[in-house]
Amino acid sequence: MKKIVASLFLGLMLGSGLNAQTVNQGDQIINLGFGFDPYYSFSSAGGVRKGAVGPIVLGYEYIVTEKLGIGRISAGGILGQSFYNEKYTIGWTDYHNKNSRTAIIARAAYHFDLPVKGLDLYAGVGGGVYINHHVDRTVSPNGVETKSTSSRATGGHYVFGGVRYFFTDAFGMYVEAGHGFNAINGGFAFKF
Repeated sequence: MKKIVASLFLGLMLGSGLNAQTVNQGDQIINLGFGFDPYYSFSSAGGVRKGAVGPIVLGYEYIVTEKLGIGRISAGGILGQSFYNEKYTIGWTDYHNKNSRTAIIARAAYHFDLPVKGLDLYAGVGGGVYINHHVDRTVSPNGVETKSTSSRATGGHYVFGGVRYFFTDAFGMYVEAGHGFNAINGGFAFKF
């Protein structure tokens, strides 16, 4: 009897969402979130104090196609901003380095059609540019301060997978894991 009830319940749940398409051609989605950068280690070992914030993520996607196979294709981009700092002393000299990284990434994703209303499972690839800005400050024992700045741009990639759940037709939450841009980020999703 328990197996029959469980089978009926599962069938009802899956059957009720069989035509539930979470994303459709022409939908636009904006993600606003916060992530963790895999390229920066947090520590205070050996007298070096490190810290980081971000990346703060703003993403946009446009669902380009009707259903192709078992899902749809989107195109869009991400703008991300990360901040890092590092403080340490060697001998009597203090070092304080501040760095930031701006990521501008174009990306495409495949959104799988799932039989669960509100659920958007996707995976994709992207590429773009990372703009790194460094400010290094040194204070010598006699109080003399020197400062140097540098900036450079490098190409970068982003391979990712994620999931969104829309509580309403227009509002949801997301989490995304990947390589290249950050290890994981998540936050709010808005569909219009």
